[in-house]
Amino acid sequence: MELNIALPDNLFVSYTSEGVPPPEARGHSKTAALKAYLKRDAPLLRLRERLKTVGWGFVASAYKDLDWVKKTRAIIKPVRIAPSKPVRKMPSFLIRPTWSNVRKRPGEIIIVLDPGMAFGTGSHFTTKSCLGALLDLVAGKLVISANASLLDVGSGTGIIAIAAKKLKVKRVVGIDIDPVAVDTSGANAARNRVKISISKTPVEMVKGAFTIVAANILADALKKLAPVIAAKTAKHGFLILSGILVEQAKEVSAVYERFGFKPFKNYSDNEWTTLLMVRR
Repeated sequence: MELNIALPDNLFVSYTSEGVPPPEARGHSKTAALKAYLKRDAPLLRLRERLKTVGWGFVASAYKDLDWVKKTRAIIKPVRIAPSKPVRKMPSFLIRPTWSNVRKRPGEIIIVLDPGMAFGTGSHFTTKSCLGALLDLVAGKLVISANASLLDVGSGTGIIAIAAKKLKVKRVVGIDIDPVAVDTSGANAARNRVKISISKTPVEMVKGAFTIVAANILADALKKLAPVIAAKTAKHGFLILSGILVEQAKEVSAVYERFGFKPFKNYSDNEWTTLLMVRR
């Protein structure tokens, strides 16, 4: 989405991402929209006139100060995630926000989470399917956890890294470009009493290759990072790639196939797809 018109300087306080919708989005359409927070003294009439010249409508309303903590807690609920083919005595996950007292069921591994301002509560399909893929690999004995390692690219709340450690994966590293996410991941790791490395280290600077590399970001970023993500995946290692819209899945898969990976399993909810791939 691009506005080829001159807008008043310093107009926006903040605005939503342009282009492909983020994982939090529930749907997408051909109608473009920009949701933004404007300064109190923003020239609204002038803005409306400028946007009208390119066929855009404009609606403004006063920002209402909300109790965001209360609102967030009302939305985020406990989430249960099981392997694709549950087998007796195979573990599953219970993702429980800190303010919930839901009881665990037999065989459940509890992850206690406070998402703060980071992405990854376990409720969105992209995160849920990443955790399901992790269970399929480790609990399904495709990867032996005592000798395994995992790199979580775009760790967000740290949920995937924490889940791997709870499954007794030996070495777990999480990285994110957002310092808020790094702090949130560290706090959640401490909350769950697991030891993982979380930092802003660029993926190409992370030392070693990993048995599993998980990246729940967006399709464009996955394609851009393909050379370095591939380089960080050990021979016969697995990739968990998510944040991919269904119509983007073939293109993303094709990029990684050129780096020596082959499709192993797809997880889809008809809107989002998570790719599980293995290195030849």
